[in-house]
Amino acid sequence: MRKLYLPIGIVLLIAAAVVKLMISPQILSERFPAGWTWEVDSVGTAFYTDETNPDLPTHPMSDDPINLVKRTFSVKERNADGTLVLEDNYKTIDVITGVVTWEFSYNPVVDAKTGAYTDPAFVGQYPLFPRNVQKISYTLSNASLLHLPVNFTGEDTISGIPTYVFEYQGTLETTAAYPNIALEPEQIIQCVGLSVRYFVEPITGEIVQISESCEGEWIVDTATNKQITPVGRWVSESKGEDLIRRVDKVQMMITSYQLMNTYLPLLLGGLGSVLVGLGIWANMNRKTAPK
Repeated sequence: MRKLYLPIGIVLLIAAAVVKLMISPQILSERFPAGWTWEVDSVGTAFYTDETNPDLPTHPMSDDPINLVKRTFSVKERNADGTLVLEDNYKTIDVITGVVTWEFSYNPVVDAKTGAYTDPAFVGQYPLFPRNVQKISYTLSNASLLHLPVNFTGEDTISGIPTYVFEYQGTLETTAAYPNIALEPEQIIQCVGLSVRYFVEPITGEIVQISESCEGEWIVDTATNKQITPVGRWVSESKGEDLIRRVDKVQMMITSYQLMNTYLPLLLGGLGSVLVGLGIWANMNRKTAPK
């Protein structure tokens, strides 16, 4: 049995190197690996104008109808050229009536490894944050908001998970989110008073908690910059059971990442080193033993 210590130890050392240098980088390099999904069910309020209620209410936004916001991200298609087609769906549901008050789907094409857009019109942009998030500014484009610049503003801990905080406050065009609204030439839809806050786990790039609100969306004449017709306003924030579910899922992803990138190579390498040492010691004893 002692004769096998050295060869088995060498095999384990080689396996540790292969896992660390070849297998682990390949598996962990993809932003959206097989089986990946991102789901958020956040609670908020929303009001959308119609023929009966053509104006935005004067009461606080907290008194608007309570809505459930369902966000779902998944991989729709994997292409041979190393790109992915994502399925991004954003839906708001009135919790009292069960009626879908707004829905929009989006199918971005991204690089499988970096998660960045391949469309030149979105160069340098991401539908969600990449892996290994840095303390810099990013531009996000998804079914929620297009061409959204978010800035790193600090760090926070959400249920034991360290996160980077990214924020945006200001005005943003949201025309693409309303394909059913007919606009005149030189008209767009703008969100005025947009406030966004994302809590992002930096290793995986997963958003742990999200907060978004818009004080008012308007049809705007770009020639005069005049607000013509209100469209609606909304607030959404992930919390409660959904936040617990997100925390659990991200923690599992971190554990899997650490297992593949650190713990497994260390285990194989450590065990291999012990066996190599025992093998060398056994060989030396055999050589010095009296015949």
